[in-house]
Amino acid sequence: MGKKILMLVLSIFIFVSCISRTELIDFKPNSLDEELIKNELVKHQTARNNWNITGIISCYTDDAKIMTGGKDRIIVSKNGYTFILQEEFRKIRKIFYYEPKIIFLNQEEARVMIRSRVERTEKETIEVLSTFFFVYRNGGWKIRERIF
Repeated sequence: MGKKILMLVLSIFIFVSCISRTELIDFKPNSLDEELIKNELVKHQTARNNWNITGIISCYTDDAKIMTGGKDRIIVSKNGYTFILQEEFRKIRKIFYYEPKIIFLNQEEARVMIRSRVERTEKETIEVLSTFFFVYRNGGWKIRERIF
């Protein structure tokens, strides 16, 4: 009986270890560009969780295309997104990004996939996989497009 309980506890521990994820803040970039992209994602996450519209919008290029909505997904401009954010704040309490996967990176563009935990309510959490398209402009990386 004792061995069965030990095996059950060990199995649960292994299962939980396999599904745990590295948070964005703990991501170790391999280059300066990856570090700058990570910083922009941290800035985006922090602004989003503090309901800081100005901070969120500053992460995007002026010509950005931003996917928003739940089941009824739409793509809006940066300007249009500013009007949608208040409604989005009511539907989503917080977003936590996991370690990003840099799919493509050169001197001008980057494509980054990132899984996030989205808290809608205290008891309702979903996971979302998003793709961010970054461009390097004016000495820094900005989000040109976000889809999920």
